[in-house]
Amino acid sequence: MKILWLTSKILPYVANQLNVACTDQGKWLRVLSDAFIKDDNIDFVSIYASGNRIKQKGRNKRCTWYSFYAPKVIETNYNEKRYIFFKNILAKERPDLVHIWGTEYVFSSEMLDASKNIVPAVVSIQGLISECAKKYTEGLPYKVIKSYTFHDLIRNDNILKQKKNFLKRGEFEKDLIRKSNYIIGRTDWDKESVREINPDAEYFFCDEIMRPDFYEGEEWSYTRCDKGRIFMSEASYPIKGMHNAIEIMRILKKKHPNIHLYTTGRDARSHNIQEIMRQNSYEKYLSTLINEYGLNENITYLGRLGPAEIKEQLLKANLYLNISVVENSSNSIAEAMLIGTPILASDVGGTSSIVGTYGRECLFDIERPQDAAGMAERILNKEKPEDFLKYLSVRQYAKEKYDVNKILSQYLDCYANIIGKTK
Repeated sequence: MKILWLTSKILPYVANQLNVACTDQGKWLRVLSDAFIKDDNIDFVSIYASGNRIKQKGRNKRCTWYSFYAPKVIETNYNEKRYIFFKNILAKERPDLVHIWGTEYVFSSEMLDASKNIVPAVVSIQGLISECAKKYTEGLPYKVIKSYTFHDLIRNDNILKQKKNFLKRGEFEKDLIRKSNYIIGRTDWDKESVREINPDAEYFFCDEIMRPDFYEGEEWSYTRCDKGRIFMSEASYPIKGMHNAIEIMRILKKKHPNIHLYTTGRDARSHNIQEIMRQNSYEKYLSTLINEYGLNENITYLGRLGPAEIKEQLLKANLYLNISVVENSSNSIAEAMLIGTPILASDVGGTSSIVGTYGRECLFDIERPQDAAGMAERILNKEKPEDFLKYLSVRQYAKEKYDVNKILSQYLDCYANIIGKTK
């Protein structure tokens, strides 16, 4: 069986062959791609997006790889030359199946078009950018949405333009789904979203394998966590809901003055002229809220973190908070569940499919921050290790759901099913 993957990042195996760095995004696919590359029954081809205009290609006994240029600024226009490039590779390699990872990129549409009448293609839903576009500015004042900082003016970009970019990319995504015969997803929400766009597409359920760090080693324990410590894994743009997290912190601080939220990425606050000049309009709004609510001593930005550092934060946290305004399938929630950290998450998109029956205790209405604060307080007020025994069952549920061998079988069964239909 010859399988060709199209991904937005270089795969770890290929990065190792070329002795180049692999981003954290690429590492999400490490276990799955490595398993296929090492399988003697699979001939594996990788085509990946790169910021390098010089195309890379190579081959060894395990894998063949090609890179193509994609600029850092995400594209919204179809690239005819790249479509021809893909078509030529497909004619040369003659795979049994093309697997396109992600609907949110223009090059995904180009590859699907290139595969037509040559080879069957299956498309994996990651996020649904057409749905993200609808919610991009949720909870933000209009004056913030349309505002510009110096940084925004230099980059000719602000929150409103970002939403318009999502809307345009969303049209490519919907067109891609309409043209797809086979779709891979992993939540009830993405399945229903696909059905609305293309009821004739055949849908396959396949979970995602988490990063290896979260399957092994230390697990969360109440006796070792820092009481009153909340961790949020991403806060850099509006969909992740940091503005809502700040509102929850405002409520919690009234009874818990030492409450502390830790999150990743660059600090939204500015302390000197250089930081003022690099601050975008969303960061400026967050900074305003933090100052207005007197939360400067209660919020810490940790910068960019790798998997091991993320795990360390989850082990330290009294509570993991996911407050996205829209989300298909948060790998961060899954990773928190795998090590047993108590979770609080907004009930949006596909999140209920991820948490299963645990959802009754951990999901809240995104439009009711007071409810989220109340739920958080009940978790933070627990003082006995036995009060957290139920998280053992959550951890076990996650281990079964994200079992590596089970997920490998899901993908192999999907591939075999599609190839069998088209031969």
